[in-house]
Amino acid sequence: MIARMLALAAVAASSVSGLTAQQGWIPQSSGAGATNLSSVHFSDALIGTVVGAAGTILHTIDGGATWTTQTSGTTNDLLSVSFASAAVGTAVGAGGTIVTTTNGGSLWSLQTSGTTQSLLGIAFLDAVTAIAVGDAGTILRTSNAGSEWTGVTSGTDLFLNEVSFSDATTGAAVGQSGTILTTSDGGASWTARTSGTTRTLIGVSMTDAGVGTAVGVNGTIVRTIDAGVVWTPQNSGSPQVLIGVSFSGGDHGAAVGSGGTILATVNGGSTWTSQESGTANSLNAVWFTDAANGTAVGAAGTVLRTSGGVSSVGDRASSWHESLVAVVHPNPASTQARIGFTLAATGLVHIDLLDALGATVAVVTHRVMDSGTHAVTLDVEHLPSGLYHCAVRQGNTSATVPIAVVR
Repeated sequence: MIARMLALAAVAASSVSGLTAQQGWIPQSSGAGATNLSSVHFSDALIGTVVGAAGTILHTIDGGATWTTQTSGTTNDLLSVSFASAAVGTAVGAGGTIVTTTNGGSLWSLQTSGTTQSLLGIAFLDAVTAIAVGDAGTILRTSNAGSEWTGVTSGTDLFLNEVSFSDATTGAAVGQSGTILTTSDGGASWTARTSGTTRTLIGVSMTDAGVGTAVGVNGTIVRTIDAGVVWTPQNSGSPQVLIGVSFSGGDHGAAVGSGGTILATVNGGSTWTSQESGTANSLNAVWFTDAANGTAVGAAGTVLRTSGGVSSVGDRASSWHESLVAVVHPNPASTQARIGFTLAATGLVHIDLLDALGATVAVVTHRVMDSGTHAVTLDVEHLPSGLYHCAVRQGNTSATVPIAVVR
């Protein structure tokens, strides 16, 4: 199963009547313990919903100062959530799971999706129409706020990680091997576009006037200003897996990812600046309701909040240097593979196997290695089929290499 998932707990008190501008990303107490949180959506600066592993749904009406647990009706992982309004919303997840609400989450109802493929992304494009995307090129569409779903031809069998709309007709879905699909008819039909990368794209945010940004592995960022017809690469300055991205409109936005990565831009991505998150946990999603108010969620119940906007958030102290070069063979693999890489200097090396969204599923080795060329065995026999990443890190240099596990 390809899943949108994993990669300290302190309370950030905020006024319910009006949030004061916080300088930086402030950790909030989600009450979710070690639960992986996969997706977040805010209807306005105060009302928001987070979903995660084992059917977790959290809800806030005070900008995240407090979170309450809602009953989802499923124990399957919920991987993405979207609301058309403060009342009407849908969450999707593993095994084709779809749950919907019409009362802000007081009651969630299981729906029939018609698929067993994991659904990784969901987006409303108007009050009743939504698109869900997932494994094996799955695209589903509803025109009655999620009560009924029909399949839409995607033209690909590669997995689709996320979908986003700038208005009721214009949207984009992104996924495996740099896949980008766009629609100009509200998701009734989809057109494949050239992304300019073969790296897996994991998150996408489409805003007004057909402007959009997609992010993915190895710090990949691409941007469009023509509703997805042409995508231009941007320099993130990071080798990390970028999992989520959010623009509230205009040029202010943020991307989040593995290792607690937060990148911010105030000029539409012409430059991206690394921000201090205060956590090493993987951040799986980010949502800005406006230029000031943003929330990021991730592994181990992590919830971070800023109400000062990305321009107020301090730069991260450390910076990333040129990435390592690494290769995996065979790829795909079913039992074992080898990752080869070259070190410029002797030092402590961390090698971890991550799921498609940056969560650590296996620690391969953490040890000192000499300079020179190395090859390390990856045991993947115990892993379910899907796309993973092998991350090699030494100091401030790193490489993240995708590896497909097949059965």
